[in-house]
Amino acid sequence: MAHTVRTKSMRLAIATTLVATAAAQNGTYSTDSIRWAPCPAEVAAAPVVCGELLVPLDYTNDRSNETLTLQLAKVPAITQPSRGSVLMNFGGPGNDGRTMLGQYAPFLPLGSGGEFDLIAIDPRGTGNTIPFSCYQNETLRRAGQATVRQERANSSDATPGRLWAEAQVLANDCGNALANTTGSLVGTAFVARDFMKVVDALGEDGLIRYWGFSYGSYLGSTIAAMFPDRIDRMVLDGIVNIHEWQAGLTVEAVIDYDKTFKGFLDACVAHPDNCALARGSSNGSGNRTAGALEASLYDLLDRIKHAPFAVGSRIIDYTALQNLINAGLRSPPTWPELAEILDAILDGPDLSRLASLLQNSALLNVWSPGNEAYPGIRCGDQKFRTTDPEALAPYNAARNALSRLGGDEGLATAMQCARWPMAARERYEGDFRVRTRHPILLIGNYADPVTPLASAKNASAGFEGERGAGAQGVWARLHRAVVDLHDHGRSQVPHVRRAACAGHELRGRPAGVRAASWERVDAGGGCPSQAIHFLRGAVKVSVACLNAARSAVH
Repeated sequence: MAHTVRTKSMRLAIATTLVATAAAQNGTYSTDSIRWAPCPAEVAAAPVVCGELLVPLDYTNDRSNETLTLQLAKVPAITQPSRGSVLMNFGGPGNDGRTMLGQYAPFLPLGSGGEFDLIAIDPRGTGNTIPFSCYQNETLRRAGQATVRQERANSSDATPGRLWAEAQVLANDCGNALANTTGSLVGTAFVARDFMKVVDALGEDGLIRYWGFSYGSYLGSTIAAMFPDRIDRMVLDGIVNIHEWQAGLTVEAVIDYDKTFKGFLDACVAHPDNCALARGSSNGSGNRTAGALEASLYDLLDRIKHAPFAVGSRIIDYTALQNLINAGLRSPPTWPELAEILDAILDGPDLSRLASLLQNSALLNVWSPGNEAYPGIRCGDQKFRTTDPEALAPYNAARNALSRLGGDEGLATAMQCARWPMAARERYEGDFRVRTRHPILLIGNYADPVTPLASAKNASAGFEGERGAGAQGVWARLHRAVVDLHDHGRSQVPHVRRAACAGHELRGRPAGVRAASWERVDAGGGCPSQAIHFLRGAVKVSVACLNAARSAVH
């Protein structure tokens, strides 16, 4: 697997970046305090605590006294006294921070060295922080979702037209609802200001330490661009193309989608004992090759457009199968499960086996119905609007040219945003070319279906005014983080020393790193995760993972 999916989040890099805290700064910051108390049982259990903070409702209206109550959660540092706080965002947009922090509370402190409090916020539009909703109750929501089906665009020639009509239905439902009163208040720029209000209220040094994943990389980039002088340490992991996200049409996201799919198949064939798809277990044929599997699965996707089938009360059609594959590719620990499902479909389909596999499948939960926070935040942020569906044809064609498997995944969202009736009251509209107080650590992955390495390189090209976004640029940030840690003498990881990373290809191992250890981490032997995806629900950071990463640098 060394050449397919690499551990996205080098825990060593995160720990060293966050541990290297800057000295307290002179100046006066807000003393508004956050009152911490036990969390509600449905949010998190001890040791996680919850808090609230009043912030302005509308940062663009200086004359208004209206406020909203931010909901926060904190995992106290393992080592006390804490050396400060790290603020986190788990992506989305639309994911609430508190419950996700609670879910991963046993593991996240290990990835940050255990010396910092970890704090998550329910961003605007999520959780209990002015939740964005287009429906008054769950019954109406499910009725709306039955109409707005969001099928994959290549399901049929007629699907793009239906998606365009569905986008108008969602726009009508949201524009006519109570959401219309809050839809302009949940944008990323306001969330960035909320994060800085939390920093002020913590009463530490007035600087932000931040760890963000996927959409959290866009939020982090926005924070950095708006408040460059207040960035202490920032880790952006699983990075979106911040310029495309800002504009509204995210083509680059799928550039490595097919590469990830091929990596899944290569890994499957290389490990047949853990991959039913390689064995052909339904008919005992065995000896499947990665190339033959790839051809068979693409053929299956073509056939199922015209021949969907039922598994109990569930219909497996082109969209359902694509969604299963998409969910699996995002989460490598589910690959054996994905392989079982695909094997049962290829060799039959074996309906009784499929019914058992799908009954409690984690892959189905990824696509379970949710609320409208995702389009509410994402579409409000983005500039692109049109009344002509043909204006999106070049976007759809460009994505399909980049990925045969994943190219059609984004058209539904693009159409929803193109017809969205609300806009965020504040948007960051700069070019992200800023010099932050301290360099940002950007972490990319060799094969990622949604946040490709190319996007990390593009982000790297702007921050600090770097010349380009080549491999050296990304690794140079890791190098600087390690050197900074070494020079400050604050390491709690005894193996860390200077690593001359700059000047090496990203795939190559940095100087001073033992080859065997590097390959183990690179292959994910101890760390079976891509950071954004373990935080979405599939992977938990383990002590073995951390030890593997830490032993890679000696």
